[in-house]
Amino acid sequence: MSANNTILLLRLRYGKRIIWLVVNVESHECFANAQWAKWWIYQNCPQQYTMNKKLAYHIAEKMNEEQQTEYGIIQFSSKANIDDFKLKNGKLVRGASAVIEPANNNADLETEESDWIIIDKGV
Repeated sequence: MSANNTILLLRLRYGKRIIWLVVNVESHECFANAQWAKWWIYQNCPQQYTMNKKLAYHIAEKMNEEQQTEYGIIQFSSKANIDDFKLKNGKLVRGASAVIEPANNNADLETEESDWIIIDKGV
C-alpha cells in the first residue's frame, strides 16, 4: 500500500468560475474544512487544474488505473474560495498572500453529507 491511496477530485471556486484539481491524498487527510483545504493546496502548489469536469474525471480514472489506489476516486465540492491563488499556464500557483495553517482539519459544521460523492469505476 502506498502512502497516497486516494484520488481526490477537488471542486473549488475561483471568482465566479469553478476549477477542478485532481490530486493524490492520504486517507487521513480531510478536505471538508474549507480553511484546511485551502492551506493544503497552498502547501502543495503548484497543482494542475482544469475547468472541464469531464476532463478531470478522465485524468482521475487514468491516475487510478496507473496507481491502483486503495480507496479509488472521491469527488469533493469544497467551500474553499481560492481567489488568492493564481491560474498560470495550466497550474494553480500561490499568490502574494500567505495561507495560515488552521488549528485542525476537522470538518466544518455546515458541511453536508452530500459534499462527498463516491465515484464508481463505471462513471
